[in-house]
Amino acid sequence: MVVIDSWRPPTSHWDTQRTIEQARRCAVSWNFGHTLTITPDKLTHLIDEELSSVSDARVAEHVRSLLVAPRKTLRRWDYGEPGLHYECWDVLEERGGLGITYSEHGFGPAKPWGLIRVSGTESEMSMGMDASWCRRFLDAYFESAASELPIWRVFKQREDDEFPGEAVGPELAWDSVWKEVEKLRELQDGARYNVHHSVGYSQGDEQ
Repeated sequence: MVVIDSWRPPTSHWDTQRTIEQARRCAVSWNFGHTLTITPDKLTHLIDEELSSVSDARVAEHVRSLLVAPRKTLRRWDYGEPGLHYECWDVLEERGGLGITYSEHGFGPAKPWGLIRVSGTESEMSMGMDASWCRRFLDAYFESAASELPIWRVFKQREDDEFPGEAVGPELAWDSVWKEVEKLRELQDGARYNVHHSVGYSQGDEQ
């Protein structure tokens, strides 16, 4: 945040110019973008709708343990005018300072759910990059907090297969499944080995 320090009423032409310039810099540093129109109740409803479609009770329980009451935050947008900020609703906090937020602006409305830091410097808490934003809340969850659950499997993807391929092993913890993938990749059998899950949930486009 930019603060105009040591302010005093202008007593001369130069003081007036200095005060105007300070105010201009402050306005540039905090250029507020569009405000949010979605309400906390609507956000909660969207998340509940997605969770109702989850096939694995472990996932639904884990998500609900991490949800927080929607909290409005102002996050920096790094791809527009200098100092541009957009309002976001933080809805989930992981252990370790990461979380999920919602914004209709920036990468929204096409991808309104973002992976963000919930604390830190202004730069660390910015809206981040396109790769960190998803179409659905659960897409964002499976890219982040879901790594705490033992729901991950090795998938074998052959040349003509769609991602992630065919599951070839049991569910494992995150670190364990990656060790299995590393072993299989050493085979160099022409297949691609991926880490994914078999949890079903709604793939609808509506937000």
